[in-house]
Amino acid sequence: MKRRGAFSNKISVLILSVLLVLLASAIFGFFLGRIFFVISILVIPLGYFLIKTIRESQKDKLLLSLRKKWGARETRKTDSAEISKYFKRVAPFREQKNINTVDDRTWNDLDMDLIYGRLNQTLTIPGEQMLYSLLRTPQYSRKPLKERSEVIDLFIQDQEVRERIQMIFTKLGKSEGRYVVDLLWDERPAPNKLAFLYPW
Repeated sequence: MKRRGAFSNKISVLILSVLLVLLASAIFGFFLGRIFFVISILVIPLGYFLIKTIRESQKDKLLLSLRKKWGARETRKTDSAEISKYFKRVAPFREQKNINTVDDRTWNDLDMDLIYGRLNQTLTIPGEQMLYSLLRTPQYSRKPLKERSEVIDLFIQDQEVRERIQMIFTKLGKSEGRYVVDLLWDERPAPNKLAFLYPW
């Protein structure tokens, strides 16, 4: 995600540079001559083209990286407190519906943390949390298992759909997805009095 942050910074700098050139051209055009207005008009499509080219290049690199990682085993360190957060938060809902779960002792006896680590090829923290929750709440009914199998088959067989969804989730990433569970279930903070300034 550091690379993505650096890319966002480059785009911001480029946009700011284009705006500064436009402003400078307008000021010089007003005081020195019309040629600077012409320069400012030329800068707009040039800046747009540069930004679009950089974005497309970054998108192509990301797509190549996703294709290279697809199906390859990747060992990762996982934060058990983080990945179990969703599973623990929805525990009251499971109890209301009498949904079976794998208890902690059975989970540890079966060494499921190791199995989870080998299965986990997710792109986001919410993805990690959902995978963990799926393993802790096994399904025995045929219908939901069939539906899940159909979704898995879709992602295996349809590369275009899979990559489109991967590209979307990659934007969320690991660090940005860390607070999704908190946003959904924690109490909302008191409204910020200066919130009306954020759009500006």
